[in-house]
Amino acid sequence: MTTMRLGTGVSVDFLDLDTSGAVYPPATQRSSTRFVFDYGFGVTEAYTGTGFTYGSDGMPTSGVITAMTGFTDGVADIWFTDMALSIATVVGFYRSGDALGLQSYILSGSDVLYGGDDLDRMRGFAGDDRLEGGGGNDELYGDAGDDTLDGGANNDIAGFSGLSANYKISKSGANWVVSDTRTTGNQGVDTLINIERVKFDDRTLSLSLTSSTITTATANILRSSTAFETSLLVGNGYKTTSQGIADLVKAADATTSVATLAYQFFTGKIPGQAGIDYLVSTTGPNPNNLNSAYYQSFNLENRYINFAVNLGKVGEGKDAFAAKYAGLNLFDATREAYKTIFGGTPTDAKVHALIDSRVDYFASYGGDGATGIGTKAAMVGWLLAEAAKADIGMYSKANDAFLTDLADGATFAIDLVGVYGKAEYNYAG
Repeated sequence: MTTMRLGTGVSVDFLDLDTSGAVYPPATQRSSTRFVFDYGFGVTEAYTGTGFTYGSDGMPTSGVITAMTGFTDGVADIWFTDMALSIATVVGFYRSGDALGLQSYILSGSDVLYGGDDLDRMRGFAGDDRLEGGGGNDELYGDAGDDTLDGGANNDIAGFSGLSANYKISKSGANWVVSDTRTTGNQGVDTLINIERVKFDDRTLSLSLTSSTITTATANILRSSTAFETSLLVGNGYKTTSQGIADLVKAADATTSVATLAYQFFTGKIPGQAGIDYLVSTTGPNPNNLNSAYYQSFNLENRYINFAVNLGKVGEGKDAFAAKYAGLNLFDATREAYKTIFGGTPTDAKVHALIDSRVDYFASYGGDGATGIGTKAAMVGWLLAEAAKADIGMYSKANDAFLTDLADGATFAIDLVGVYGKAEYNYAG
């Protein structure tokens, strides 16, 4: 852990580094606990620590640095404390002129950086850091780790590497939360305090510019009052309202649509509003709702299969499902389910392509053998997921129409196909 503090009138810019050449002078005032670098023009740095030794060129060769104080014209104006840095590693960066590497090494832990009263540009590098901009229009980069970025006074920016599409933007009380959704190179979850803009590789978003229409649509379609990335994109002019609503409808594939499509198939109608809120809402009474941490380990197919098996094997749809499908083999059950979900009759070749390599897969979730009712329910869940992913067929298109209508309010507990279905939605494959 490193703590950095700045004196009055001092600012730092971690993004403007000279990385060319060996620019560090030999150490002066050498002892086993302290040495000084004098850069000329009144600028010096005093390092303290333990076990310092030196080579013939005056450069330290071993020991541990615990603190550094920077001076301008004899007045201390920057302090680094709480460090435990290897001299050998630090000097290696010095000799190669690798300022960025040195900075990354110094700030590799969970650091606390305090900016000054002017414009500061700071990076946290690895670790769960806290960066406080103080005064000025600051630019703060948490980098890897779960960081807290507090801009302080004036207009401040939180910066993130990668495209905006890689991040989820939400709110927690008065604070913004930016979460990296990437599997590879994930930068963690950062909490933003007193931050006015967020900057990505492809765009900068003002956090004050949201779309009230999209914020309402997010709450209605996704049953979430904390997700704001689409509202910000529309509010900042990067997408139209129609595009924003279409994005929300697609995002619902993993949450609201799991409930509406599964209930439509097994019960003949989607749940009522209270049911949807129980199954999906982040503020509802169900801690294992489809937006919860519990379902984050489920891929899209497994979400639909989970709902289908619960409804068709043991839930409120089991009697109707058994009446129609218990007497069918898996091949014929798949043909019938496909006709219902997609609106067209598949060929024998199509059915074979769908199930021949997946019997054991369905049975593993159904839990009652290759011809069991649970296995057939798992097959239905998989077909629902495929329809949602491809956005084709009667169920998927009718559901899209319902969710689009839901953006500003719609009726629940209805037959999706009866209310929103159209002949052109039918798809045979």
